[in-house]
Amino acid sequence: MRGVLNEQTKTVHKPNDDHAHRLAACGALFHVSEESTVVVDLATAVDEGGASRCGRCFDDAGGY
Repeated sequence: MRGVLNEQTKTVHKPNDDHAHRLAACGALFHVSEESTVVVDLATAVDEGGASRCGRCFDDAGGY
């Protein structure tokens, strides 16, 4: 599964349906510059990269 990684916070979000903009489904990346985000493989980013999953995008990630 793909995810959008905020490289500043090391948080992975579910991608928005509008793939032209690297926005998260939860809207959390609206004000984050495109240079600070990258599309990644979710499992690799979390398991190997040490990133955390967004609580608003993923039900089992804890929420806010």
